[in-house]
Amino acid sequence: MKIYNDRSDEETKSFEKRESYGEKNCQKEAKVRDKRGKRGRKRMESRRRSWKRRRRRRKKKKKKKRKKRKKKKKKKKKKKKKKKKKKKKKKKKKKKKKMKKKKNKNKNNNNSNNNTTNNKNNDNNNNNNNSSSRNNNNKNNNNIYENNNNNNNKGSCPRRRRRRRRRRRRRRRRRRRRRRRRRRRRRRRRRRRRRRRRRRRRRRRRRRRRGKLLLTNPPPAPSETAMPGPGSTGTSTAGAATAAAAATAAAGAVGTPVLTATAAAGKACKLAQRDRLPQLPLGWSIQID
Repeated sequence: MKIYNDRSDEETKSFEKRESYGEKNCQKEAKVRDKRGKRGRKRMESRRRSWKRRRRRRKKKKKKKRKKRKKKKKKKKKKKKKKKKKKKKKKKKKKKKKMKKKKNKNKNNNNSNNNTTNNKNNDNNNNNNNSSSRNNNNKNNNNIYENNNNNNNKGSCPRRRRRRRRRRRRRRRRRRRRRRRRRRRRRRRRRRRRRRRRRRRRRRRRRRRRGKLLLTNPPPAPSETAMPGPGSTGTSTAGAATAAAAATAAAGAVGTPVLTATAAAGKACKLAQRDRLPQLPLGWSIQID
């Protein structure tokens, strides 16, 4: 697959290797090249050739950077200024005061300096390696790890300080998040409770209003509204009239079966029972089959 004759054999081999696994891409590029014309073709060829140059350039740049790192800038020497000689001042001799010896009257007094029990800095008194005021808890214990009041392992190096700060920050963030979540939950619960209460109140009010309206304006009974049809006889009993009305209504509707005499009488009886029941609020009804 020799394309360029001006290359050496090694170059062509390496080129073939690179092209072998990228044949599909080459086909795609060829299509694009045909569309663009000469300009595109030239560009592709130059790209193929320039990959080695780029590699060389990169290597050179890296070398330069290494050299720069190795070289250290020389510091300019500063000119030394001549120091002025200072005149020595003569020291005055201090007169020593003669101290008079005080007679120790209170030899057996506890407050005298001879008593070492109250002196914390005296190592003979403290059998502890870390003789600081923090560790007064376990004075006679040499073992640091058993001493409860010990601060030795805290350390004050910068890394540990940073760690401590980070921990504190994390704790604060967690606390804040928890507080926020709790507040949100509380607010949501309160809102839900308020909404439920409002809904309940509204429902109660509506029911009460409906009940009041029904008490004042009850709807007319169905037996009164049913007009006697042409097939009904003007009998005095209410049951017979309702039965006739039911029969006529059934006959009037298209495709509905006409009830027999006994069935009509039974339905009329049930309807009469329903009329005697107390009035229910709106939306409620007694279903009689």
